[in-house]
Amino acid sequence: MITIHNYIESIEQIGISNLPVLLKNFHNDLKEGTNDFTDWSVLEDGDIKESTELYFKELSKLLAVNKKAVKAEPKAKPAAPVKNKVSSIKSDKYFVGQNITLKTTGEKAVINKIFTIKSGNFIPGQGVQAPKVEYSFTINTKDSIKTVNEDEISIDVAPTQTKNTQASSDANQVENTSEDVKFIKSFVAFNNKQKTHAQIRSLLLRLQKAITHRLINKDSTYASEIGIVQDRLIKLAKATETSGGADIKLDNSLLSKLTAIAGGEIVYASIAYLKRYIGMQSKEIEKTKAESFVRQAEKAISSAKVEPTDPYLDRLKVAIKTVKNYITGKDKIVSISKTELNGLMGIVDGCGCGLAGTDDSPSEIMSSMDFVNLKFDTIGFKGKWLDLIGDPSPGFSAMIYGKPKFGKSYLCMDFAGYLAKNHGKVLYVASEEDLFITLQNKVREKGVADPNLFLTGTMPKDLSAYNFIFLDSVSKLGLSPEGLTALEKQYPLISFIYVFHVRKDGNFKGRNDFQHDVDIVIEVPEKGHAVQYGRFNQGGEMDIFEYDEAA
Repeated sequence: MITIHNYIESIEQIGISNLPVLLKNFHNDLKEGTNDFTDWSVLEDGDIKESTELYFKELSKLLAVNKKAVKAEPKAKPAAPVKNKVSSIKSDKYFVGQNITLKTTGEKAVINKIFTIKSGNFIPGQGVQAPKVEYSFTINTKDSIKTVNEDEISIDVAPTQTKNTQASSDANQVENTSEDVKFIKSFVAFNNKQKTHAQIRSLLLRLQKAITHRLINKDSTYASEIGIVQDRLIKLAKATETSGGADIKLDNSLLSKLTAIAGGEIVYASIAYLKRYIGMQSKEIEKTKAESFVRQAEKAISSAKVEPTDPYLDRLKVAIKTVKNYITGKDKIVSISKTELNGLMGIVDGCGCGLAGTDDSPSEIMSSMDFVNLKFDTIGFKGKWLDLIGDPSPGFSAMIYGKPKFGKSYLCMDFAGYLAKNHGKVLYVASEEDLFITLQNKVREKGVADPNLFLTGTMPKDLSAYNFIFLDSVSKLGLSPEGLTALEKQYPLISFIYVFHVRKDGNFKGRNDFQHDVDIVIEVPEKGHAVQYGRFNQGGEMDIFEYDEAA
């Protein structure tokens, strides 16, 4: 089965030129969305994840067919007017994947395979002349696969075939493409392509999620351009609701502007290989996969794809040596030291510092004057929630505890409603009450019903569609501190709010590890009153009830 871990090797075995046009288009979109297959965070989007899994299944079928066909490749079926056709060939004039137009209908298509034809021309008085070599093709149209001859098509000159040539020479090499540039690249890739409503909506939702998580904000370098992109995507999404899709054509001035931005950042070639290396850590991986990594990385160095001036060339050479030790049996696993791993993570996550504060390595030292001027992304809390909690960053963790009937569930439901109305999608896992009338009463009384607020009695397997998740309660769900830590690592951009019951002595049920591991601690020490002891606004207080009600 093809996965994100063996995708590059699998697609090389199949050959991009051998992909049907729909799969090839998905491959190109995936390449753009994952920054050349180095950042798979786009799969956090549920729709994209589902589509990608289906794509991998289709590729797996294609790979299996290709393996069976290695011994005897079947001959292509000749079309009626074609004579002496041979197996698919390479041509200096045409190439697989080339965009064409059918002269008779004006229909757009893509060349799938290329063949030669030898045919004689009958001229009165001269008989049949010497065979003339021409071309024939199988092509993929929007709805079908056809066989056509050379004189039935015209070649489309695609302006994107020389894209970013000039920009690339002037581009700034970086460890990780900035979020705003990533989305601009993805949007530029839509130009001159037919996109479905689902594809347009998917990019729009990913962009809006990045904005919600403050990965892109008003201080981003290309904030105004992102605003234009978002506006265009919204209009396209609305326009394709009934039609199901559209041919995307950007006006020249906007295309030129966005193309210059898209080509303004190039990730160091070494980063892709270092990310693959990190993925091998402490694992017994297949030897063929390890050998493929070494072969490709060494080729990238020898061909200067990884340039001699690449600042991470030496790290890549160390990675190659480590993997070779595993291949030869010197090491049982691909072992990366904690110091080295943290340093590499710092690089591939885009900090560029090469230092990542570990217990056995020096920390980055910063002037206090520089530190106080640093800008940190926050969610943007307002009103009573700002007064109680402060303004935390995306991906915060909080615990709320108090005695029964003091109001902690009402507090949580009120907080969930505020987040849903202002900051993103919220999932409330109500394992204590499940989807019964008591929970319904709380939703009604607090007036928090909202399209962005979702309720369930059990924990779903996939949490990636949400920005905030309430777990009420941790003990009922049977979660340990280690389990919560694993959740937070799996979904680093999701904020988790944990609800705990307390014993008669006033302390919450569970180990003290819970309290040490969260950013925000909210206690309900008396009926209707909450106090916050966390990191963002220690000492904040709030009255829970507007009336004399309890939970």
